[in-house]
Amino acid sequence: MKKKIIAILFVLLFIASIVWLIVEGSKSEVLPTGSKIPTISFLTHNGSETITETNNKTFIIFFSKDCPHCIYELKILNENIERLGATKIYLLTADKDYLENEEISSFSNLLNFKNATFGIVNKNDFEAKFGSMVLPTLYFFNTERKLIAKIKGETKFERILKEIEMKQIKN
Repeated sequence: MKKKIIAILFVLLFIASIVWLIVEGSKSEVLPTGSKIPTISFLTHNGSETITETNNKTFIIFFSKDCPHCIYELKILNENIERLGATKIYLLTADKDYLENEEISSFSNLLNFKNATFGIVNKNDFEAKFGSMVLPTLYFFNTERKLIAKIKGETKFERILKEIEMKQIKN
């Protein structure tokens, strides 16, 4: 009797997992490739800002101070910031105290780079406009402000450079 109950529970769990995968897979992506940069407000050391219009490529990274993969990404960006040239970089987090946190000072190259801006976003607003909250998530926009690539999770700097160097979205 116990074996039958366990078998039935296993089958129900399996069916529920399949249904969940089908439902999740059929949802449309919040920010598909080719989308324009969403307007989003964030707090900086200078007050409230929004992503600004620019003729440069734009790179947005969403991170958390408690995520080791995010810290890795910030470290490699900090070490290689001069290789990103004129790319406009937004380093956004939902950690409300990040700008006052000691950890931010370890990224002095990013703090001093004129095209880089650290900011604090509302988590729900960011998720509604950019999609799921895998940490870190990197978004690459071309000069026409269209999304050309999205990377969810940790990646090597060479991949970041490759995505920034892409010229247009592929139709």
